Amino acid sequence: MNYMRSLKYKAIVSLALLTVIRASNSPDITDVFVDPFTNGLLFTLYSEEKIDIDNVSSWMSPHGWYYITVNGATFSLDIPGKIPALVQVKDIVIKNNHESGQLA
Repeated sequence: MNYMRSLKYKAIVSLALLTVIRASNSPDITDVFVDPFTNGLLFTLYSEEKIDIDNVSSWMSPHGWYYITVNGATFSLDIPGKIPALVQVKDIVIKNNHESGQLA
């Protein structure tokens, strides 16, 4: 019985460790460039590691917020201070969690 309990404990610890390692290896998006065009804005995300395009999604809320979510990556918290003021951009908010990063 103690052997099974010990094995279960080792499995849980290993899973937790792998989760931490995976989170620490997620690509860091260090810059976001915003270029205005006549029909909208072009957002360019910069990372030193390749980000799979299938992990990137975006949507516009009915309240006027535009969201970019990147699964398996995080956004640098320095990004809001790097983006120059634009008429179309009122505020920038970044939320990172263990699964994804989101820029709004």
